[in-house]
Amino acid sequence: MKSIRTQDEGVSKVRKKITALTVVFSLIIAMFAGGLQTFAAGADDISITGLVSDSATAQKFRIDNQTNRQIEVQWQTEEYNTGWTPVTIAANGSAVVNCADPDMTGVKLMVYCDGEIKSLASLNTYSVNVVYQDQGGNRLGGATEYNTISGGVSHTAPSSLQLSGETYLISGPEYKEFSYQSNTTEIVYTYQHQQKQPITCPVLYVDQYGNQIGSASFQVQPNSAGSFTAPQSYTSNGRSYTLMAGQSASVSHDYNKGIQEYVFRYQLVTEESTRPYLFRVQYQTISGALLKSSSVTVQSGSTATFQVANEYMTADGTLYTKAAGEPSVISHNYNDSTRLYTVKYEESKATKPYDISVRYVDALTGLTLKTDSVHVGLNETARFTADSEITVNGVEYVAAAGQSRQIVHAFEDSKRIYEIYYSEKGAEAQSYPVTIRYFDVTEGRVLYTTTVTASYDSQLTVTAPENYTAGGENYVMLGGQSASIAHEFYSTRHAYVFFYRNVNDTANEDTIVEVTPEDNTVVVTPDGETIVATPGGEVTIDDEPVPLAPGTDDDASSQSSSSSNSSEASEVTIDDEEVPLAPGPGNQGGSSNSIGWWIAGGGVLLLAAGAAVLLIVMKKKKAKKDAQ
Repeated sequence: MKSIRTQDEGVSKVRKKITALTVVFSLIIAMFAGGLQTFAAGADDISITGLVSDSATAQKFRIDNQTNRQIEVQWQTEEYNTGWTPVTIAANGSAVVNCADPDMTGVKLMVYCDGEIKSLASLNTYSVNVVYQDQGGNRLGGATEYNTISGGVSHTAPSSLQLSGETYLISGPEYKEFSYQSNTTEIVYTYQHQQKQPITCPVLYVDQYGNQIGSASFQVQPNSAGSFTAPQSYTSNGRSYTLMAGQSASVSHDYNKGIQEYVFRYQLVTEESTRPYLFRVQYQTISGALLKSSSVTVQSGSTATFQVANEYMTADGTLYTKAAGEPSVISHNYNDSTRLYTVKYEESKATKPYDISVRYVDALTGLTLKTDSVHVGLNETARFTADSEITVNGVEYVAAAGQSRQIVHAFEDSKRIYEIYYSEKGAEAQSYPVTIRYFDVTEGRVLYTTTVTASYDSQLTVTAPENYTAGGENYVMLGGQSASIAHEFYSTRHAYVFFYRNVNDTANEDTIVEVTPEDNTVVVTPDGETIVATPGGEVTIDDEPVPLAPGTDDDASSQSSSSSNSSEASEVTIDDEEVPLAPGPGNQGGSSNSIGWWIAGGGVLLLAAGAAVLLIVMKKKKAKKDAQ
């Protein structure tokens, strides 16, 4: 092959211009092809591609042979006259050449082939190796960046690395940048190994109802497994529990799983041979309507007896007689499985003259202002017109609108009490406050008190949550109560008491609030304490008044959307003579365990007034409660 000089006279000025145009045309094609390439004008023997360099002092190119024959080419850069370097390229092969560029200012590669010179400018880009290493120089990871003449190079490393369960934190800045002329080919980040700390896994002990009765924890060391074994027996608040079957008493926890909570379930160990329990006795009409309900406590190893009343009179004076064949005494042994006894009653027909009562009731307070007695003769019809206006204690009242003052009572009618509602003259009641209380039977205290407004022209619905939280404690509503009650405007009831127990109070799990068509409702718990709620909202325990909560709290008010933030008096008391109860004639019944029957009515009163009076009686001895 003959030698060729860079300024060979055989290369005319015209050829140089053609070559320059070819380079420009090749660059345009490279833009669209995704890389910088050039092709010889009129020949497809070779192409040149600019590559990313591996060095900060050299530019990199690739020469491709586009023929099916081996070719010989020579190359050199336009900027550095180092002489032509020959290269042999196999058929359809390629050759990579690195051209020195100490200042990295860019070069133009010239390639001679078959009498033609092709040229291409360098990419002016070189790769930079990013290394993440620990303090001992051990590689933890990395990346590749590219240093370009137009923008230099930069990299943002992660602040921490997680490798094989180990944690490494970066030492120094996360962001680094270098100029193109810096000749930087490696960016190094150093990370500090973080020593693992032991983890602590919490353990909860819960009873069969999911209530927490205790807790524990165990520690797990780094890169190992920890274990915990729950005790087979556990004592909490004086109660004994045993680990429930069907669960493993031991757990193993791997450190790499992180913190995890474990729960073990326990069964309360009850001494069924000594624990008292309740059974109920209900008086029902022949059709099954409830007249009266009582709960009776039976002690271990004993038999409780209950005297069934021959007659029973409701609060409105309706008299019922025990049906034929019904027992006079109910005898229940501790080992008996029955928990509910029903006694049927038939409505009695009058056989002699009697009196009916007409009560004048304050529509605003629900209190009885006065009572008239009307005589009903044998087989006669009594007619009575209530006064349109009355004066009581110097205060004038007028009959409320929307009701009839005319009473027509036939001898065979069963109703014995009628109610007519009155408002203070000049201040006719259009609305009045209704008190709502949540009462905790576990501690014998009011949890929450608020008031809502009953209006003449709208329906009021009194609601309470089934689950309630106060003071960090959770409470659940006792059974037998409705969480939503429709309140009638003309009603003697102006207060509602909802009864709750602490979720951890297992002694009252089966306590039922008996809501019957009576003025007084009786519920007895096995522990011996009597709690009574009156229509006016008064609460007593064993006949002792209970201080009432003075208004709302944030926790409570957020759970009762119908509540208003008004305060209550510390105690409400209604004298017996202010709200007379109709006494029942004859034997009203009772139990041999001194469980008193609280007698009053409701049937027709419930329909006329809109709500029965809630009275809850529960018995619970403090000593037993403390022992539990």
